[in-house]
This record gives sequence, C-alpha cells and structure tokens, in this order.
Amino acid sequence: MSIEGVDRYNPENIGVLEKKLEQQDSYDLNSSLALLKLYQFNPDQTKIPVVKSILSKALAHFPEPDFSLCLSLLPGVLEDEELGEEEEGEVIGKMVALRKEVTPILNVADALERADFVQVWKLLGKDYPELHQPIRNCIAETIANAAQVVRLQYLAQALHLESQALNEFSQSRSWVIEGELVKIPLNRDNQAKTNTQQQLTKLHGQFFFLSFFILIFYFLRSFYSFH
Repeated sequence: MSIEGVDRYNPENIGVLEKKLEQQDSYDLNSSLALLKLYQFNPDQTKIPVVKSILSKALAHFPEPDFSLCLSLLPGVLEDEELGEEEEGEVIGKMVALRKEVTPILNVADALERADFVQVWKLLGKDYPELHQPIRNCIAETIANAAQVVRLQYLAQALHLESQALNEFSQSRSWVIEGELVKIPLNRDNQAKTNTQQQLTKLHGQFFFLSFFILIFYFLRSFYSFH
C-alpha cells in the first residue's frame, strides 16, 4: 500500500497501517511515521499498544534518529510538555495514559543517550525482551568505537552478560579477553590519534615539497637575473 502524498493523511488508512505494522517481520520506519502522523491528526483513534510497539522497534535502531523522529510526532508525551488546552475529555485521558505507558521506554532512551549502560539494563529489567539483543549490539558498537581496551568487569556490566555468554559475545566480534582486560580490534573511530598523526605527517610532507619548489624557483630566478 502506498503511503505517499495526500493519501498519507487519509484517516481511513489507520487500520490498514496498524495491521501492516502488526504483521510485518521487518522494521518499517516510513509506515510507523505515517501512522503516528495519522494519530496526531486523529488522537481519538490512537492505540497505546501500537505506539509502544513503534517506539520499541525504533529504539532498537539506536543510535539512528528513528526514535527521535517517532517521538516528535507524539506531542504531550514528554513529561515537560503541556497537553494542549484544546484537547478535551477522552482525548486528554488517552494522552495521559499514553504518557504513563511509554515513560519507561523514554527513560531507557535517555540512559542510552547518556551512555549509562548499567542503568539501561536496570530500566529494561524483564520488560521489552525484543530490545535486549539490539540494545546490546548498540552498546557494543559504542564501546568499540570509543576504546581499544576495556576492563572485563565493566564490559560485563555494560552488556549485561555473565562469564560464558560474555566470552561467546566477545569471540563473535573478534574481541580478545586477556585476564581482566578485553582488547578490541582497531577501527576508524577508536584510533583517532593515529589518524591525526597520519594527517600531520602528510601535511609535513606536502609542506616539504612546497618549500623545495619555492627554493628552486628563487634559485632559478636569481640565476637568470645574474646572467
């Protein structure tokens, strides 16, 4: 079904999109945003379980901006946002209930943003089991992009994994456990100093050749002027 153009705002598509999102095996950001936009225009038709599912799937793609995009279409959900004065009765009740239901996942997103990984797992607990592995992968990528060596104890807490599971996870990423430390392979992001040094070396080389040619230029000009 097309969700482009004017048809994107047709309230008759709400049920179709809800059904699509419930049945889909893969994540579809465009359909999620289209449905949230329709909910925004038709708040009385908002289904809280569907919104929770959308936010959960969007957060699984952190640090991509999917979660923020979805959240931007849910005015009044954040605690510091005031509910619109024009909303009345059942709509306000539904928005208040929605805010209450999605607050836990908002807290998880906030902890991820702050890289407070231990708090992430405390907030998740046994809820949102579908998020555990995607978030674990996200945390692993964040750590790998920031460090070449980390303490084993810290990694276990950050990934919420015990000994055997941590060993298997590390092996799957070619991380090497040596005693109380874990060595992470070099990548473009965790060796910023090396990249900077290479750039400086290149600039020094370019400066040397430029200076050499300038010297030759003045030498030849002096030579021909003399003759």
